[in-house]
Amino acid sequence: MDESAKEVIINGFKIEFTPSEYLILHTLVSNKNRVCSRADLAQIIYDNYFGEIDEQGINSHIYHIREKVKTFYDKDVIKTVRGMGYKIYED
Repeated sequence: MDESAKEVIINGFKIEFTPSEYLILHTLVSNKNRVCSRADLAQIIYDNYFGEIDEQGINSHIYHIREKVKTFYDKDVIKTVRGMGYKIYED
């Protein structure tokens, strides 16, 4: 992730994300192996002036992020922690 350019490049390919998707992905990457709740992610989006979003909206953003990166990884890099939230999983 290139924080200054707000870009994600995987294996030389630039992946386009909406501002909210980028912010969620950046938050998860910055907190590897730590669970980020849907409520926390929604608050981060709100605090960054992207508007209000509910938990279902967070789920939708996570789905789109997964779809955009899945061709570059052999497993889902965003792990759902049932009843708690999401985290970037790193062995």
